[in-house]
Amino acid sequence: MYDPYSEPNYNPGGGAMPQQPQGFQMPKFDMPSFDTSGLQGPSIDFKKFIPIIVVLVIIAIIGIAVLTWLGMQHTVTINLTDTDGNPVEGRLILKDTQGNTIKSMNPKVSSDTFSGTLMEGDYIATIPETTGYNKATSSIKVTSDKTSFTIKIARNLNATLSLALDYTKIYDGQIISGKLSIQNNGEPFNLSDVISASSENIDAKIINTSPETINQGPTILDFNAKLKNTAPLTKITTASVQFKVSGTSVLSEKTDLQAIPVVSDTEIEISPSGKISSLGLTAGARTTLTITITNKNRSFPIENLLLTINTDNSDYTQNLDWAEFTQSVPNQPNSILIENIDPNDKEPVTLNITPPITADVADAFLGYLSLTSYSIKREKRSDVEFKVSTAKKAALQLSGLDTTYTVRCYKSTSNCETKPLPPNTIKFKNSGTVDIANVEFKVDLLNPASTTNCQQYLTRFVTTNTDPLKIPLIKAGAEESISVDITAFYEDTSTFADCVISWKYLDPLSSPPVTVTDSKPLHIIKTTTT
Repeated sequence: MYDPYSEPNYNPGGGAMPQQPQGFQMPKFDMPSFDTSGLQGPSIDFKKFIPIIVVLVIIAIIGIAVLTWLGMQHTVTINLTDTDGNPVEGRLILKDTQGNTIKSMNPKVSSDTFSGTLMEGDYIATIPETTGYNKATSSIKVTSDKTSFTIKIARNLNATLSLALDYTKIYDGQIISGKLSIQNNGEPFNLSDVISASSENIDAKIINTSPETINQGPTILDFNAKLKNTAPLTKITTASVQFKVSGTSVLSEKTDLQAIPVVSDTEIEISPSGKISSLGLTAGARTTLTITITNKNRSFPIENLLLTINTDNSDYTQNLDWAEFTQSVPNQPNSILIENIDPNDKEPVTLNITPPITADVADAFLGYLSLTSYSIKREKRSDVEFKVSTAKKAALQLSGLDTTYTVRCYKSTSNCETKPLPPNTIKFKNSGTVDIANVEFKVDLLNPASTTNCQQYLTRFVTTNTDPLKIPLIKAGAEESISVDITAFYEDTSTFADCVISWKYLDPLSSPPVTVTDSKPLHIIKTTTT
């Protein structure tokens, strides 16, 4: 063996070769020897195991095939429904793509659900025409992930639907109404089959309870629609109203509406604030109030706002006609309609209050001003009070008849004088607070037993009217004079006359009208000289 330490020039590291210490020698080892003749085993003949191995391989292949075949079979369910998903009974004919009928899935009885075991693959399902429903054919593909199928069957109907809705918008909380016209040209169907096909945010319902059966010919149904009670609207959206016949493709036209948020009643301001009142009314006189409505919402208008004066107290119902809005609703003087108040805008309205001329002091009306609209969240009210402080009265007096008048007659001429009374001696005075029209007066006997002819004594009445015994109008606080000539007849042997002037008129404060009558005596003395 080569000993590097015995070679003085060996230096693989390139450095100085270390010197072997003196007296050092490599040790010597003696390796033991082994006998391996006894380790050889017996020999094996593999040829006789070949048939067994072949059988095992065949069994494995068959097992794998069986497992694969079993893994490709699935429990399949086929459901029958109408076009709206309602279960419908029918017969099922299922075939593979080669036209072979799958007997396990073809029962002879009708059902709405069929179940069976099918291999993965494509199949053709046929539902023969049945009473009220058309024939349906559908392709299905069975996979490990798809084992449930639904076949929709359309109803056999021949009808048309037509929608009539006079609205272009709907407010949150508003209920609108319309009519649905049905023209049925085929088989009858039930009223309950007419259902809503409206958008998800609309609740539309037929409100008719009859007829229960929609037969051939025209039928008109009523319906209501409103927005569903979800979260309050915060912006204008679209909603649509539509109806259909359940289980069919028979649809009415779709009517789109603007779904509009409402203005909160807290965002509406009424001025004057608090109670709207007028406590110094005069009977028969008109008092005018201005009421201002302000929309404090920043985004949405108030539309078709109805203002109405009303009362919940039956004691004041008869006084509702005191209030009348300028440009009021036809035949509703105590109501007015404001078409639009824009955001952050206001609208003034004029309210006229006229208590009747017959009203007494302290007569009153207590009620409220009501604001209603589909565009506001709820009704808003303000208290109202009106009261009469000054009443009216009708009064008419005749003056100037307190003196006894003398008429002279003469024997020498057999005549009597005519004595005109001084101007403005006799006059009517209206001391009331209302005008009095058509005052009629006449001369009568004070004592019916007397033979005096009073009409002859008073020969002339002169007024501003063409009719000497009628005054057309005497205004409140005014006077109307009459001119009278007093005379006598010589042939009349009486020496005095007790006459009376009476008058009448219709009380302007009474309803129904009442005739007022009054009178005053006129004393006349007749003297005869030579």
